[in-house]
Amino acid sequence: GALASLTRLNLSRNQIGDEGMKAFYALSTGVLASLQWLDLDNNQFGDEGMKAFSGALSSGAMGSLQKLNLFSNQIGDDGMKAFSAALSSGSLASLRQLRLDSNQISDEGMKAFSGALSSGSLNSLTTLDIAFNPASDTAKNTMKAVASSRGIYLSI
Repeated sequence: GALASLTRLNLSRNQIGDEGMKAFYALSTGVLASLQWLDLDNNQFGDEGMKAFSGALSSGAMGSLQKLNLFSNQIGDDGMKAFSAALSSGSLASLRQLRLDSNQISDEGMKAFSGALSSGSLNSLTTLDIAFNPASDTAKNTMKAVASSRGIYLSI
């Protein structure tokens, strides 16, 4: 189809929300295989939207992605658990840069995400931003340790 060779998609600041992310999931499955850069920041979606996005990732959509911007949304712990599970299945193996800053991720979400990272998910990741999330210092210190052990530059 027409989107099969698309390499960059900027959907920033569109107020997509959870329902829009569910529609994006339906669109992306099997269509965005060449996508390398995706901007979904500032779109007012939370856990339900992140679950839909994670479902797309688990299905193998967007396997070529190298840069993913998810900052300034309302992603919380349930969304991060779904995202972490998708990553643990081998999704986003080519991803180099990930921005999750300015969301609603607290300790449970950070724990799931740091677990996915420490188990080898996102093995190409070099830069990670998780600043401005409500996680505790304990959870942030765990992320620091995991990032350090993997050689990932971390903004926290």
